[in-house]
Amino acid sequence: MTVISSGDAQLMLEQGADARPTLDTAPFVTFSGNSETIQVAQADNNGKSMKGDWVIGVFAHDYCEFTVTAIYDDHEFLSVTEGIPNQISLKKGQLVYFRFFNHHSSGYVIRAVREYGAAVAYINTIKTGQDFIKMRPNETSYEVSKHFKYNRNSYSFSSGQKGYCAQCLIVMAIEATEDTKLTISFTS
Repeated sequence: MTVISSGDAQLMLEQGADARPTLDTAPFVTFSGNSETIQVAQADNNGKSMKGDWVIGVFAHDYCEFTVTAIYDDHEFLSVTEGIPNQISLKKGQLVYFRFFNHHSSGYVIRAVREYGAAVAYINTIKTGQDFIKMRPNETSYEVSKHFKYNRNSYSFSSGQKGYCAQCLIVMAIEATEDTKLTISFTS
């Protein structure tokens, strides 16, 4: 959900056609803010099947206008918390997505420490109002690509560079060009 006016809202999600999610009862609730995302994998759903109806609820703390986008995809988008490393192992040709909301105007750094293998990262910035599906990066559609072929890779993004924006979502696809194990982190 993206709030497109002033105001504040929370997103809720619950499985079942008769579900009526509330802030108190919904199993999936966001914190308050202007750009909210709920991503649910089977493991998050207590191992239950993901099939069936899902009900999306929005609670506005005051008047606001917003857009809601629902996506079903076989690729999980892993949330990144600033400064916390994410270790991944990929087979050749396998793809994983990361998403990171850049709150800073000073820029950010992507660090990749490679244990073995090689991979390429495709990065897009997604601003309010842009279509998440159309902007999802891949080998033919990206703003920036970076190769993770060294033991320690560090790429900085600052104002004026491709792949940079403040107060927006950064989505990165990592595709293994050979069996790969690496640790990814985002910092400001």
